[in-house]
Formats: sequence, C-alpha cells, structure tokens
Amino acid sequence: RTLARPLGEDGGKALLDIAELSKIAMERCKTARQAVQVMGDLGSEHGFYAEAVFADSGEALILADREELWVFHILPTPDGASAIWAAQRVPDDQAVVIANDFIIQEMDLEDRENFMHSANMVSIAVDEGWFDDSGNETFNFFKTFGYEPKEFDPVLGLYSGRRMWRFNSLVNSEYNKSADPYIGYTPSQCEHYPFSLKPDRNISVETLFKVLGDHYEGTEFDLTVGLAAGPFGNPNRFEGHTKGTKALKGGFERPISIYRGTYSFIAQASASHPDYLGVTWYGQDQPAGTVWAPIYAGQESVPESFLWPKQSEFSLDSAWWAFNFVNNWIQLGYSKMVGDVNDARAELQAEAMELHALVVKAVAWIPIKSVAVAVLTRMSNKFIDKLTKSWWQVAFKLVAKYSNGLVTTGEDPGERTGPGYPNWWLKAVGYTNWPPADPGKISSY
Repeated sequence: RTLARPLGEDGGKALLDIAELSKIAMERCKTARQAVQVMGDLGSEHGFYAEAVFADSGEALILADREELWVFHILPTPDGASAIWAAQRVPDDQAVVIANDFIIQEMDLEDRENFMHSANMVSIAVDEGWFDDSGNETFNFFKTFGYEPKEFDPVLGLYSGRRMWRFNSLVNSEYNKSADPYIGYTPSQCEHYPFSLKPDRNISVETLFKVLGDHYEGTEFDLTVGLAAGPFGNPNRFEGHTKGTKALKGGFERPISIYRGTYSFIAQASASHPDYLGVTWYGQDQPAGTVWAPIYAGQESVPESFLWPKQSEFSLDSAWWAFNFVNNWIQLGYSKMVGDVNDARAELQAEAMELHALVVKAVAWIPIKSVAVAVLTRMSNKFIDKLTKSWWQVAFKLVAKYSNGLVTTGEDPGERTGPGYPNWWLKAVGYTNWPPADPGKISSY
C-alpha cells in the first residue's frame, strides 16, 4: 500500500533495503528478537525501500536463533522516508510458511512477549483510513497493509496462497482435509489461512527437502501432468509473453520449486550445540534438482566451486552450473531422466547426512574451538568438492544416455531405444489426423 525510492533516485528518501538491514542485523545481533528491533529501528530512522510497485514494496522474513523463531514484516511509510514494521513470535510447536506475502494477521498489541511493532504502525493506519480504532476491532497487519487491487485478481491471491496451502497440507493432515485450496490469500479473505499451525509430527530436514522440491505432485494442481507439461511431464512453466504481442490474462500454477530458483537452504540452530556448529543445508539452483550440502556457521571457507558469481558465463568449475545444466537438460525428456537424477540425488544426499552426523560426533570430542572449526571446515569442503565433480559426471552421463530422443545404455544391439511419445499427447497434437486432406480436392456441399 506504500512505496519508497532509494536515496539517489528522483524523489528517493530511503537509505536501507532488506539486504542491508539483514547484513547489519547479522553483524550486531545475537538473538532473533534483537534483530527484529535493530532492523525495525534502522528502517524507521533511515527509511526503508523495496521494489517501487505496490505488490512488491514490502518484505517478509523469518528470523531465528537457538531459542526463538520470529516473522518480521516491513514496508515504507506513505511519505517514503521511514518504515512501518511488525513482528510475531512463532510458538515452539508450530510451523510457519511465507510465500512472497505478509502473513501476520491479528495482533495483540498488549502482548510484548509475542508481538513487536513500530511506534507509528497504528497511527499511520488510522490517519490513512486503513484501520478504525474507535471500536473493538483487532488490528490485522495483513488486512491493513497488504496490497489488493480494486478489481479482484484471483491470480494474485493464488500466487502466494497455493504454496501456503501446499506446505500446510503436507505437514498437517487435518488442514489437508478441511482447507480450500481455491481460496486465494488476499487481505480481504486472509482469515482462511492460519498464521501458523502445529504439524502432525516434528518436521525433519529430509521432509523439508521434499517440500522445497514440490510441484504439487499427486494433487489436482500437479504440474507434471496435462498438455502444458508436454509428452514427458515437465513441471516447469516459463513466465512472460512474446514481445510485441498482447499479454493474455491467466497464468500457470506457481510451485514451491520454480525453474528460476537460484538456490535454496535450510538453516538449523540448536541449543544443544555450540554456535559454530549451526548448519545451513545449501542447495544450488532449482530445489527439485539439487543436493543440499552442509555448511557450518563457524566454517572458515568454502570451495571456489560454490562461489562462482556469473550466470552469464558457463563454467565447468562451478557447482551452480553443474546443477543448472542438469535441471535444463532434464527438460528435454523429464519423465525419462528424472529417475536417474533422483537416484543420484538420493545417494549424495544420504552421504551429506552421514557427513553431518560424523561432524557433530567428531566435534564433540574436540575441546579446542579452533581445531573443531578447522575439522568441520575440511570435512564440509571435501564433500562439496566431491559433490561438484559428481554432479558434472551426472550431467555427462545424461547427455550420453538421453540425446536425439533416444535412450542409449551401451554400444551393443538393443542398447539404443526410442521410447517415442505417449498416445494421449499424440492425439492432442493432431498426430492421428495425419495426413491432412488436400485442400484442392475437398468438395463443398
């Protein structure tokens, strides 16, 4: 509902974006609660900006330490010179999902233990006519500050809502039975979505790997089926329209794992481990086709293969390019190749999990922090080097095995086959209507 521009641009009054606020918080703060306060205060004092369009002018983050998990929201003030912000603590037994939208709804402004907010939050909402404080209405952050066009747009609500529904339905069976996935997540109907919910069981890292790689498989929104998936069940849907043509209304489902995903990660902090043993499981490129490597908070370095900075320059030395190449190659025949890719992923991911267990066990026996850090750095980096080399080998094997529409497993007779197209797709594209009739020989009646 508000916009701001950075200092240096015409009319710009704001100094900080979410990247800078995050860096400052990581430098200065020990806890998530402290980070909320520091980021909020600096945004208010120096001005906050994001994208200069109403649908993308705010930011939503999850902040966590070893004890607490907080959701943090921030957007510019109407004059573009300051910030409005709020935060809500996630209960210890709850799971929460953010999908490119604010998720804080009703706020208990007297509960300082579980809610935090800027001093100007309510007064600006009242002044702008977005909230009436004369009655008993509970303040709802998303209803108050969330963007919703005057003309209802179902696509906008489902862009976030469908992914929120999917996550919640995967971790809570009761929600899966009762929730309506066709209701989009917008300020006017946000009450259909919980801020957080209790999962059926503790959520493992392995479960989150599966969630991050999801394309709605097995649901009515499954992106691996239908004409748009092509003959080989490709779940990726590119965005945009051909230049010079009228943009059509409509859209494709936005999955959790999207083709243009550059990276994904799962961060783990534990009160039972020293801070330097906090681990981030980092995956290169699209989540559905990655392997997450353990990188530790105290790690002193990572291999050069994980630091390649250019998407405009191909490199066989880059881990990102290895995963990106496979994720692109597989689109030539997704259903043919995905089994091979997932087998390779499973093998390396299991090795990564075993490595992490070994690191935790080894470090427990090392009383000197510097030695422990050196050990975990060496172990992590050795795995990353192996992962990069292994994934390029996966790429080369796929190129050899799946080229020219064929499946080649060897040089002997019968080791090169053409699986062809499925019948349903051949019928859909007119295969059974060939050859066409000669227009010159068609008589009219």
